[in-house]
Amino acid sequence: MKNLLCFVVLLSVTAINLIDAACLKFPNVTNAQFNENCGDVLLTCEKGYTMQLGMECVDGEWKYQEPFCKPPECYFEYTNNTYIDPYYFNATEVMNMTECDEICRNNTHCSFSKLDECYEYRNNIILHPISFVEIINIKNQKECDEECKNNTRCSTARADSRFCALFSTPLISISVFTDLNQCIEKCNQMNECLLLSYLGNKGDCFIYNVTLHNIPETFRRGPSDGDTIAEKYICN
Repeated sequence: MKNLLCFVVLLSVTAINLIDAACLKFPNVTNAQFNENCGDVLLTCEKGYTMQLGMECVDGEWKYQEPFCKPPECYFEYTNNTYIDPYYFNATEVMNMTECDEICRNNTHCSFSKLDECYEYRNNIILHPISFVEIINIKNQKECDEECKNNTRCSTARADSRFCALFSTPLISISVFTDLNQCIEKCNQMNECLLLSYLGNKGDCFIYNVTLHNIPETFRRGPSDGDTIAEKYICN
């Protein structure tokens, strides 16, 4: 008779008894625990592991093979409300990610490298964008944004208690009631952002898709305390 090999997954069984008076040592089953009681041995898989048992049909009778504990495909223990924040051991000014990776490869301590967005800051100066149209009878942001969507020239819009102002590029985003860090984060999230202008006294954040060199002269203003311009000088 041709032998058949059959593996049975014991999904509902977490332990089995091993009974054999002639056995002098336990089977070589990893990720398992053996507990002996009155000559019987109870085999239990470690937490998260699934017990499986192979059976072979030989001459019409089932012969059992050694059981084994199958590791989980994915098993995690969760710890909430905490995190691990890796700290870099060296920071070097580079111009692109290729240079950053090269430095890592040449350093025996380095396992991973990361290129942060970098900015060049100019404090106490301001850029003031000029709208190309102001709509007097619209004073809420939702309607103002709708007007912008329907105007092919418009890239962003802002409404206040006076009117709805529509803007074109190079201005691409306006945020209000922000701080400088939030303004920088907004720029980081936008690949097209090359320059930000933050009005410290109002909390207004203006995002541009050109460098400071290419900003129209009509946008430029003189010194202003508490205001900041930040220009990306490393971009991936």
